[in-house]
Amino acid sequence: MYLNISKPFLHIFNWTIAWCLIFLFLLSSCEKAEENPEPKETPSECRLSKFIYGLDSTKYTTYLFDNQNRILQSKKSTNKDWELTTFNYNASGKLVTINREAKVFNRDGVANDYSSVYLYEYNSMGQIAKYKITQPASAGSKPISETVCSYDSEGNRIKTTTTFENGNTPITNVYTYENGNCVKAVYNYGSSLESTTQYEFYLDKENKHSSINNFNVLMHFMGRTGNKNLLKSETENLQAVDLTLHYQYSYDYNEQGFPIRQYIIYPENFTPKTATYLMEYNCP
Repeated sequence: MYLNISKPFLHIFNWTIAWCLIFLFLLSSCEKAEENPEPKETPSECRLSKFIYGLDSTKYTTYLFDNQNRILQSKKSTNKDWELTTFNYNASGKLVTINREAKVFNRDGVANDYSSVYLYEYNSMGQIAKYKITQPASAGSKPISETVCSYDSEGNRIKTTTTFENGNTPITNVYTYENGNCVKAVYNYGSSLESTTQYEFYLDKENKHSSINNFNVLMHFMGRTGNKNLLKSETENLQAVDLTLHYQYSYDYNEQGFPIRQYIIYPENFTPKTATYLMEYNCP
């Protein structure tokens, strides 16, 4: 889901099942990852520094990049809840691990701690061939899942297949591209659980965040390849519940052409009907 990070429950249906399966294994505490230092050099172009969900300034994600414009950290804060993601690279500049920590409070005010580690392997073309999700070393490094990736001749990630250590049904996602954009995604969780999403784009508006896949940084390293253009609309067909949802997107931009506001029109049966998200940057 490209630029639209925060959406109602039904719109994130296709990832909810996958994360529920994963998070069943993650109820453990871990040592807090060391935060990367703030880059001191002036960036060569605008770097996303903060994404604010709606007009509620207490719900946001902050981003940290190095001087090579590689993402080092994202931290999401929603009231008391928080999620910290750190990205680690080898000497060749390849991402090798992602560490995730989260603290989530339930309705009774009880905090649950989650943690996981993503381990990446590459093929001869330098593309992500597979990644594994495990519990951190402090929790015994227990494997959770493994995902294998396939690509087309243009380097787009066209298929991912995830298998689980506990024997749960594998998840297969298939992506179709046109003009450098993912125009269709099919999520298959088994014979009776499938959803299809079709996308349209502003072909005259460059997606200046394609390197982190429109703020959803984990998606870029797990799912579809980042899009060339900004998202205009998406139509989601949830076969499992016989429901079709349509979303529309528009943007305001800064002088450098980076989106500073995103407007979403939700399906008619959703409340609220519209939403506005704000983006802040560190520009030269």
